[in-house]
Amino acid sequence: MRKNRFYYHVTDLKNVDQIKEHGLKANKEGLIFVFTDMVVSGLIAKEHYGIEDRYAVFKIFSKGISGRVIKDRVAEFSAPYQRVIIQEKISKMYIEFLGIFKVEPYKPTEWDLLLLKRLKGSTSKDARKVFEERRQFIKNRIGRGD
Repeated sequence: MRKNRFYYHVTDLKNVDQIKEHGLKANKEGLIFVFTDMVVSGLIAKEHYGIEDRYAVFKIFSKGISGRVIKDRVAEFSAPYQRVIIQEKISKMYIEFLGIFKVEPYKPTEWDLLLLKRLKGSTSKDARKVFEERRQFIKNRIGRGD
């Protein structure tokens, strides 16, 4: 697979200082999970990692990648953007901290809006309206104790 100029990595806030200091280390299987477009960062944080409030994103420059980059074989809508780097570690000199982002469960992510526009033919305004209706429905149910 052709390498991109850079990739993104989502992580829990508790890992930020460790990554900044030592670089990005692979999991026990020697894999580092990344994605190719920030549009899916919120979705990956929420759905893939189960992060419920805030998450951090790092940018990884391909010059620091010596291992293979393969498609992540996941059954998710964001699968086309997900990759796996087969490498034990990426040096901190090839990683840039992009910041801390907030997961907002009642607000659509950019990915949510993109899906509604593409799959349902919605405009951005209509897509936001759908999410506002869902948000109100959930708030009302929680308020009633359902």
